[in-house]
Amino acid sequence: GGEQLLVASERGWLSPARASLFGEAARNLGPLVRGDLTGILNPSDRSWYLGPAVTVSALANLDVTVTALAFGGSSGTEFGDDGGILLTRLQWSF
Repeated sequence: GGEQLLVASERGWLSPARASLFGEAARNLGPLVRGDLTGILNPSDRSWYLGPAVTVSALANLDVTVTALAFGGSSGTEFGDDGGILLTRLQWSF
């Protein structure tokens, strides 16, 4: 998958996929908690990306976001070789 991404980047394309399906949904789960879900599907090679995230307002000016990046598909596809990542972000507003 990495070589395809490099070729697409050299040509100025955003993605090596001929077409992609993208979806996003978000909802406030409570007064201080927000949930987000993002997904991309490459219908040509059936690889996919799924990104759930939860943001919690921990203090008056401090938000904590936990995001998971999950990738799937066969080896050599757009998202198939990427595995998964777990991220945490602290946002302090002043």
